[in-house]
Amino acid sequence: MRCHMKKICIIYWSCGGAVETLAKEMKKTAESLGESVLMKNVQDAEMVDVSDAEVIVLGSPSMNDGMIEQYDMEPFVDNLKNLKNKDKQVILYGTCAFSEDDFLDVWEKRLTDYGFNVVGKIAIKDSGSEEEIRMCRNIIGENC
Repeated sequence: MRCHMKKICIIYWSCGGAVETLAKEMKKTAESLGESVLMKNVQDAEMVDVSDAEVIVLGSPSMNDGMIEQYDMEPFVDNLKNLKNKDKQVILYGTCAFSEDDFLDVWEKRLTDYGFNVVGKIAIKDSGSEEEIRMCRNIIGENC
């Protein structure tokens, strides 16, 4: 029996809809496990959203030169280095249909350098195949 419900914050940026679809799947999975979930598009997110969370899930497609989205997600992620409480689990995911998935390795190193504990990452090649959706559900289930 669980004694403690985790607070999970899912922040994403989506262009074609795949990243948002996967965010919704992870939210549904976490809620089915009894977790408290806040899900926001990064344009609507604030640092207070992640400061209260125990698990932070960040999603972005790979953009030019294998980087995360630069106008909204990049400034948000950059601001995470200023977060006082970094005792959080972080899950990174993103789509990279036309590029390699090494942008997740760069993103992971960056957040690790900021002091976060990256516990998982998922690169999505398709627009959310059943296998990829299952991977997203599993990584949430393992970290709740």
